[in-house]
Amino acid sequence: MKIAAFHTLHTVIATGSLAKAAQALNLTPSAVSMQMKQLEDYMGTALFDRSGQAIRPVPLAHEIATIMEEALARVEALRERPDVRVQGTVRLGIVDTMLPLLLPRTLSALQQRHPLLNVDVDRGKSRALTQRIRSAELDLAVLALPPQEPQAARGLVWQPLLQRDFVLLAPSSAKEKTVKALLAAHRLIGYDRSTVTGQLASRYLADKYGIRKLDMEFDSIPAIISMVGLGMGVALLQIADPRLLQADPVRTLALPADAPRMQYALLLRQADRDKRNLQALVQVLADVARDTG
Repeated sequence: MKIAAFHTLHTVIATGSLAKAAQALNLTPSAVSMQMKQLEDYMGTALFDRSGQAIRPVPLAHEIATIMEEALARVEALRERPDVRVQGTVRLGIVDTMLPLLLPRTLSALQQRHPLLNVDVDRGKSRALTQRIRSAELDLAVLALPPQEPQAARGLVWQPLLQRDFVLLAPSSAKEKTVKALLAAHRLIGYDRSTVTGQLASRYLADKYGIRKLDMEFDSIPAIISMVGLGMGVALLQIADPRLLQADPVRTLALPADAPRMQYALLLRQADRDKRNLQALVQVLADVARDTG
């Protein structure tokens, strides 16, 4: 019997229904029902009264949930003991925009906290990284959260990491003072529209300013910043790492309050969320992201 079934039992009792437990656990109702059936088969007796419109846990179900909750709490305490050292390898995927901001600090912190834990790093775009999480090629990914979190992504867990505002990037020499004036007077350099970032920026330009055509399009933010600094145009970007702006003569203009915000998140499989080595890396990434502001 898998430990997850006992956690599911506790959630069913706490929420009062299979459907609410499924929503809380990011599982399908049928998956929750199957786990409860497996637990009943294991015990050899019914754990729920199904005679009414809503299922009701019998006293034995409450007894099992209490015993397992206490036992799992003790096991969790053992996991946190200093002599139980996290080790192994975690396969991490990360989008290019987060690479210089998060990865060096994360690996440094991880070396101090969990020296026996190794991280294999691969880079890619958000859509490709999502597919690699689904196919179990990666254990964890740092990526741009889609504008609307996919409701069909059963078996996956999103954990918000950090946010970044979009800004209009203009040459320092540009005389125009407003976003609208700069967009009207200069060529528009766009970020790759096959990415979440590029799609958000493109949609905002079309909806807010009626701009549906880019003069140039690239998939490198540092390259776009350099081109803006050379006076080749303006760009609507989210700058994950402010240090990127230090090398070129550019200025940033804040966008109106209705501008989109870039959401970055961690993505992992539901079945893996309790893995200790994965939890250790998730915690370090969250701490580093919080410290970056």
